[in-house]
Amino acid sequence: MAALLAKAVARTGQAITAEQVLALGTEAGGRALKLPVGTIAPGQYADLVLIDLQALSMQPRATATHNLIYSMQPDAITRVIVGGRTVMEGGEVVGLDITALNAEIEQFTDRLSPLTGHHPLMRS
Repeated sequence: MAALLAKAVARTGQAITAEQVLALGTEAGGRALKLPVGTIAPGQYADLVLIDLQALSMQPRATATHNLIYSMQPDAITRVIVGGRTVMEGGEVVGLDITALNAEIEQFTDRLSPLTGHHPLMRS
């Protein structure tokens, strides 16, 4: 989205490259937030997203960075690791009871106004 918006605002397809967008979401983002994220290195948080380069949305592999930024589909994500712990694998959330979470969300949101999203227990 960042790439497309930058190009639309600048009115040129040359406004930002896929490589620059990837850097913004990784090491440059970490520097901007002053957090040890964005690179695979000692002292950095152990957060990773593993991508299946054989997935159709990642073809051709020769343009993997461009595919990642512009066309990758969720099924290309094979595993997500946060803090060194696998939290998603094979499209399934690991260690979270989705049924219980959905019930909790339903209970909290059942009184939302469908037009405004205002909840009677929350202040505006």
